[in-house]
Amino acid sequence: MFEIDPRCPRRVRSREPRVSGVLAYDSRGNDNTALTLGGTVGATAHLPLGLGAFFRPGIAIGALFGKHELPMGAGVVEEANQTAYLARLSFPLAYFVGRRVVLQAGPQLDAQLGSYKPMAGEAQTFSRTNGGFAVAAGYAFQLGAQVKLKPSPAADVQSLEPTLDAVRRDRLTVGGRRGAE
Repeated sequence: MFEIDPRCPRRVRSREPRVSGVLAYDSRGNDNTALTLGGTVGATAHLPLGLGAFFRPGIAIGALFGKHELPMGAGVVEEANQTAYLARLSFPLAYFVGRRVVLQAGPQLDAQLGSYKPMAGEAQTFSRTNGGFAVAAGYAFQLGAQVKLKPSPAADVQSLEPTLDAVRRDRLTVGGRRGAE
């Protein structure tokens, strides 16, 4: 997800999309609740502030799936399947405690658009916007190995010499005019 620049341990570059898991619990009172699980894919900019701190604005989109419990009266609760799409904007400040551990906190805005369908009834659509102050901790890791081949400058010069010699010979013999200079 992140690559730590070996020249400066406090300089971090985003290399891949950020993937996050989301667990959401919503209560609207009177036992009207929803518990959903899903995920988001997003992008984050890393703007250094100095001394290991970063401003990390981000955007993400994702989906949530779960159950919506609806009170039916007399202690009866009906469960309905719920699906929602999620868009998230965040503006946290982050601090890298070590080379891979990050702590961050800041304002966040989530917008959801979804639906649930009770067993007896038609599908109900909803939209919800939540805002607040998010606090998070993370561990940056990289899946797979990266191999970077960097040839030495001497190898580059040697590989170009035969090409340059061939170009010189072609120039000397084109049209027979420049012959044996």
